[in-house]
Amino acid sequence: MIHPKTEGKTWRFTGENKVRTILALICWTLVIIFLYTISSHSINYFAEQVAIIEARSQFKKDLAFRQWATGHGGVYVPVTTTTPPNPYLSHLPLRDITSPDGTRLTLMNPAYIIRQLNEQYAEMYGVTGHITSLKPLRPENKPDLWEQRALQAFEQGAQEELEFTEIKGEPYLRLMQPMITQQGCLKCHAQQGYKMGDIRGGVAISQPLATILAQKQKSAITQKMTLVGLWLLGALFIVTQGRQVNLSQLKQEKALRELQQERDMFMQGSVMTFTWKDDAKWSVAQVSANVEDVLGYTPMELLDGSKPYGAIIHPEDQERRMNAVRNATTAKQKSFTHAPYRLLTRAGDVIWVQDHTTIIYNAAGGISHYQGYLVDISETMQINTELQENKDRLELIINGANLGTWEWNIQTGEVVFNERWAEMIGCTLSEIKPHFSHWKDRLHPDDKEEIIRTLNNHLEGKSPIYMIEHRLQHKSGSWVWVLTVGRVFKWDDNGKPLMAVGIHMDINERKQAEQELAKAKKVAETANHAKSVFLSNMSHELRTPLNAILGYTQLFAGDLTLSPKHQQGLKTIHQSGEHLPMLINDILDLSKIEAGKIELVKTNVHLPQFLQGIVDIIGIRAQAKGLDFRYELDPLLPTIIEIDELRLRQVLLNLLANAVKFTDQGWCLFQVKAQPAGTDLVQLTMNIEDSGVGIKKEMQEEVFRPFQQTGERLKYAEGSGLGLAISSELIQKMQGKLQLTSPINVPPQDGEGPGCRFSFSIIVPTSATLDSTPQKTPAVTGYTSIGDDGKPKKVLIIDDHASNRAVLRDNLQPLGFITKELADGSKILAVCKQFQPDIILMDLKMPNVDGFKATEQLKSHPDLAHIPVVVITASSNKEHQSKAYCQAHGFTAVMTKPFSLVNLLEILAQQLNLQLHHAEGTLIPTPRDEKITLPPQAILNDLKAFAQSGDITSLSTAIADLAVLESCKYQRIAEQLRQLAEDFLLMEIEKLITHYEKD
Repeated sequence: MIHPKTEGKTWRFTGENKVRTILALICWTLVIIFLYTISSHSINYFAEQVAIIEARSQFKKDLAFRQWATGHGGVYVPVTTTTPPNPYLSHLPLRDITSPDGTRLTLMNPAYIIRQLNEQYAEMYGVTGHITSLKPLRPENKPDLWEQRALQAFEQGAQEELEFTEIKGEPYLRLMQPMITQQGCLKCHAQQGYKMGDIRGGVAISQPLATILAQKQKSAITQKMTLVGLWLLGALFIVTQGRQVNLSQLKQEKALRELQQERDMFMQGSVMTFTWKDDAKWSVAQVSANVEDVLGYTPMELLDGSKPYGAIIHPEDQERRMNAVRNATTAKQKSFTHAPYRLLTRAGDVIWVQDHTTIIYNAAGGISHYQGYLVDISETMQINTELQENKDRLELIINGANLGTWEWNIQTGEVVFNERWAEMIGCTLSEIKPHFSHWKDRLHPDDKEEIIRTLNNHLEGKSPIYMIEHRLQHKSGSWVWVLTVGRVFKWDDNGKPLMAVGIHMDINERKQAEQELAKAKKVAETANHAKSVFLSNMSHELRTPLNAILGYTQLFAGDLTLSPKHQQGLKTIHQSGEHLPMLINDILDLSKIEAGKIELVKTNVHLPQFLQGIVDIIGIRAQAKGLDFRYELDPLLPTIIEIDELRLRQVLLNLLANAVKFTDQGWCLFQVKAQPAGTDLVQLTMNIEDSGVGIKKEMQEEVFRPFQQTGERLKYAEGSGLGLAISSELIQKMQGKLQLTSPINVPPQDGEGPGCRFSFSIIVPTSATLDSTPQKTPAVTGYTSIGDDGKPKKVLIIDDHASNRAVLRDNLQPLGFITKELADGSKILAVCKQFQPDIILMDLKMPNVDGFKATEQLKSHPDLAHIPVVVITASSNKEHQSKAYCQAHGFTAVMTKPFSLVNLLEILAQQLNLQLHHAEGTLIPTPRDEKITLPPQAILNDLKAFAQSGDITSLSTAIADLAVLESCKYQRIAEQLRQLAEDFLLMEIEKLITHYEKD
């Protein structure tokens, strides 16, 4: 229920507010620790002191009765079975007498009297008393080991012995004080050799502690639960702890009141009895022997007037005490109790006493003297002082936190509010009815049912606290939001809740901020949805024409009639066309990242082979620019790792391509380090460095934002400006962080720039096996049907774009497929009945009847439902490409545009049970009407050696030199070799050279 207040400002965890929040949390924690320490100490100390006070009270009661009986020399009582003659008084001639009426009486000495009192008292209250001595008259009075040690200590001068122990498995406090021989004692014990003032023995009190310890345990458990709840709920700590302290104080006061009600004046602790004369000095006529234990003055010093009682009253309390006496005598009161006042001991210490005085009047109605008993309550006053200080401290904290508080009497409905509670609803305390109904009437109608249900759950014990956010009606008629937290802290004997306490915190501004945030979120979600729809539509519109472009480039790549120049131009068209889907994918990836929808798909990857493929690609680019490309590989590099190969390749190609692109002279470095990170785990650290244009310090954050190119890098206009933004996000997905350092080339060499370093570390699992190794697939030249009559397969192409239909037709018909085309799905049933296709290639988004409806019609027809449907779509929606989605809508497979001819043919082979025919030898044939001039054999041998060793850099250099050798005499073969080298077809290079050598 308690929350820190933000002082009218919307809470933002930035800058100074963040520091304040941390400091506030630290302060709250320190306050809790402090209060826990103080409260625990108070509970333990109070429990021990209550036990000691009660034990001393029992002893003083025992001693007072014993002194009374001793002073009267014993009591004659009728002889009964429970009170037979005392055999240990047989030496007394008058132990047994007969009354005039013939009743037989026997003398009960003080020990006999007290023994019977203790036995009856033990049955009533569980407190046992035991008189003992090192020389006991009765064997039953023989001391046990602890009593024996105590008696021996008294012989050495000790005045009291205490021990917390167990008796028959129950906790007890044992207390013992010495018993001094007085004149009345010699009547029975003179024969043992005792003299006046000797330590005759001791009186032991065994005080049961079960009730006190149970109360202490209950208080301790309550305190711990309260503090844990306070720590979790922040400011709720303040009120609950404050009420806990109050509860402890109430329990203490209740315990003291019960003790006063159940015991007479001799059971109140360290009790001193006085008789005062009616004079100005308050001369003492009688005082109990224990006055010296408490005040340090001997009874004689007080009795002979050398130390009048009035002289030991604290000067600041004398007038107040005299006024109390004066008022009582004026009112002719028989007795009265002083408010606690202070006395000064011989040592100069100050003690607090509770003074109960009885006024003794003479026959004439005047004052004869005063009698009273004083209880030393110094320890109680000290505890009260500490509790009041804690209470005051908690009140300061509550006021500082600006919280509204309430205390509810559940039985009567009365509620005590503080001023802050009233301020929250625009009122003063005088305007608020201090009753539960006032709060209930101000509840918002929409909140009332839930509030009452939550409150009742707590009152019924179903929840540890009552906490809810709700609205209260302001004095102006508006509604304010508050956080309410409360807790029952008092129950009756039947477990029915009696009292509850809690707080209110004003959270109106936070709620308003949440509402504004919800509105902003809704606007952002709407805008994000609109952006996603736009990107999806644009992706579809761009992929549709690209499908035709890339489809025909794949088709013409196998045309043997094209010259190398045309083949090169076709390859340029294909590469340029592939660049556009890359840009589209970058934009879609960014959109997915922003929406939190991108996911990593991990597979087993052959890491050295994977890295070498990237190095080969980038190495050629660096070679073309004349850069020194360096590749440093850690010898501890694992062979197989589990990672999203596609995304890691995307990151590395982005970073390495940038390094080459933004470096005109000098070098580029790709460094991979590895170190163990646990069982079957390795940490990979990848550094990409260059000596390029670098990035200024003030712009180093900008480059990670989408569509950003800064400074010198602006002149390299190629690219979408998304690479670094996407790479950074993907590395975060891999639990790493992309870091940028620039400059690193200090001082740079001539012609070099300051350079950059991009680095990141990721932890990946290692594996012993690899799922699959990608293989290059030769061109398909035809197919054979397996298990049928070998008839050509019929393919129905349904697409609203003629170019898309044409590219599929022109790719499939040369391979032996029979095709038929439709512009939408409206005639699918009629055409299928007539054409009887073996498979359908279907677009999704079409006018009239789209791919979904057309497939639904097909699958609902009993004679046509068996025809497989392969979707070829420009949609970027990953859901449309999932296996579950395909099955749910009747599709056999899904391909995206621009499609891959190889993938399409593999799907057709799988669905139609075909065996594909692949071309053998080079994928780039030489036209037969063109003559190739071969270079010297030594050059050919070098080229084959470079290809066999995989030295792409040396191979590319040798091919470039060959192209210009002897006035470009060997340009044709150099061009063929260059194309193969760019595609990393090293075995094809060897085959091509061997083929020419044979010819």
